[in-house]
Amino acid sequence: MVVDHLGKPPVGGGPGDRARWRRLIAAAARHPRVHAKLSGLYAASGPLGSWTTEEVRPFVEDALELFGPGRLMYGGDWPVSLLAGGYARCWEACLELLSPLSPGDRAAVLGAAAAGFYRIDPALLAAAHDAAA
Repeated sequence: MVVDHLGKPPVGGGPGDRARWRRLIAAAARHPRVHAKLSGLYAASGPLGSWTTEEVRPFVEDALELFGPGRLMYGGDWPVSLLAGGYARCWEACLELLSPLSPGDRAAVLGAAAAGFYRIDPALLAAAHDAAA
């Protein structure tokens, strides 16, 4: 199972909101076959584009701690991301949030975890990447 949008954490909410979300997502993470997707991490209230990287950071850090890079996968959330400041803004924030990770862990979140979960042959991914380059 994949928990989409990290279960919609309360970005921009109060500390009690985060604690409640963390308890719930931690319960899901205790099951080794449950994965989560880094996507849709926009403001919980107000305009979708009002989020900041710093508001999203604690939720991403929690997700990395609870799921690890091997069960956490990036999701582009297009076309909704267009309403949240644009795909480029979301992608750049994701790269910044993942920058403390090792190259291998970052690669896991940005593709390998999803490829494993969806059972996508790595050779097919490599061929598609080479064709696009």
